[in-house]
Amino acid sequence: MQNYWKKILIGLGLSIFGYIVFRNYRIISAYKEMVKTLPRHLENNFGEMPEISKEFRVLFIRVSKIGLNIKVSSDIIDKEEDIIRVVKSYLINFYPILTKGRIDIKVEERKN
Repeated sequence: MQNYWKKILIGLGLSIFGYIVFRNYRIISAYKEMVKTLPRHLENNFGEMPEISKEFRVLFIRVSKIGLNIKVSSDIIDKEEDIIRVVKSYLINFYPILTKGRIDIKVEERKN
């Protein structure tokens, strides 16, 4: 009987671990795809290709923070709230799995 419960607990532990790995894989793959497509989306909306630096933190067994630092020219920096709103709506529409965690979006002026 102990062997039966031991197998059940091992199977349960492996299935929980597999679920966590699968969930993090989905988040990481969506993040990689978003990093490729977000600059093009911002270029279509604002007419300039921004520089995007990325930050991705995994704490223990889950993704804890996603950071985006968007650098644009001084002409577009006046629309900072608009840029943040566009990025958030883009993430909600196309990458809803990324919006479940903490996302920090910063807009800075690009140094020439």
